[in-house]
Order: sequence, then structure tokens, then C-alpha cells
Amino acid sequence: MISVVSIFRDSTGYIDRYIDQVGALEDVLGEPVRLVLAEGDSADDTFDKLEMCTRAGDELFKIDHGGPRYGSVEKVERWRQISYVCNALMGHLRPDGPVIYVESDLMWVPRTMVTLLEDLEDVPAVAPLSLRGDVFYDTWGHRGIDGVRFRKREPYHADLIHLAPLVEIGSAGSCVAMRPDVAKLARWGDDDAMVGLGRSIRERFTLWLDKRVKVHHP
Repeated sequence: MISVVSIFRDSTGYIDRYIDQVGALEDVLGEPVRLVLAEGDSADDTFDKLEMCTRAGDELFKIDHGGPRYGSVEKVERWRQISYVCNALMGHLRPDGPVIYVESDLMWVPRTMVTLLEDLEDVPAVAPLSLRGDVFYDTWGHRGIDGVRFRKREPYHADLIHLAPLVEIGSAGSCVAMRPDVAKLARWGDDDAMVGLGRSIRERFTLWLDKRVKVHHP
């Protein structure tokens, strides 16, 4: 079964959208997916709402780190909090099929996830582009195999000028699809979160970017 993994904090404003996106993916796949979710440190009723949305077979965990809420800033303290929750959640995961980690507030269409799942027939782990409007968003998480961060404007990274749809990369933020053997071992970096996830994957496997598909940050 395909597992979709996400973490939530103060998320009542977009839980419905998240659930609708997963439902649309299930409609295209013609089969259910398993949600593996964590909520922590919310000041609203995120956990209660998620509990109402989960179904038999889904898993919802309460994982608090006790730290402050940060915006989209590059701070070690923020990465440590994210990594704490993500690694705790991955420790609960018992994958028996592909795993898609996707940030809970992202906007995406089923075709993106279906394409990533198809890619896993050829590569062990793969990510989409991460955009906000017409600029690249996750310039922290996405890095080439040379370690150079992606830029906001096309071609985003020098390696992306090649015509092949799949390009090997060093790390990716926002969303990563993994084969189950990868997901069992992959972990976020304590001090650099998704960059550390890429490093963890590449210790035994490879990580790729599919230039044909994307997720959007609101």
C-alpha cells in the first residue's frame, strides 16, 4: 500500500484541502492510500480535526517538540524541531509499499504524485520541483549533487539544463517519494532537516528530481 506521510501544526485552515488532494489521488489510483500523520504543538484544534479525517488503516500520532513556531526562516532551531517530528514519525512507519513525504500545506495534483510513483520503478527516490508562483521556492532543501543550492529563477540549477526529465540531485525539500527500502532507512538531518534527508538517502541509494512535475507553496 502507498503511504502518504505529513506533519501538521496549527493547520486547521488547510486540512480540508490536504484531505481533498489525497482523495483525488485515490480516485486516480483506483485504490486507497494509507495516511501516516503527526501533529504537534498546535494552539488550535488541528489534532481533533485530523482525528475526524483519518480512517481505518490510517495512523495519527501526537508528537510535540515544545519549541516556538517559526515562519519560513533558515534557522538551525527550526530544522531541529522539524527533524525531531519527522524522524519520530518515520520511526513509526512500517512501509509495505512506496512512501510519499509531502509537506502538509502544499498544493498538488494527482498527476504529480502518480508520476513520482511511476518514477520509482526506475529510481529509488525522487522529488518534484517546488514552486511558489513562477519562482523556485525551496531553495534551502533542493541542492544539486555538487551541493549548490537551487536558485529562484530558471534553470534553477546548472544540472537542469540537460534534456532528460530525471536529474540526480543531492537533496530536496517539500516532497520526496521513496521506495519502501529507502523509507525504512532515510532520516532527516538534526541540524539541516531535508538537506540531511538527502544525505541520508544518498548514503545507500540515489535521489532524483523529475522536472516534469511540481508542488506549489501557498
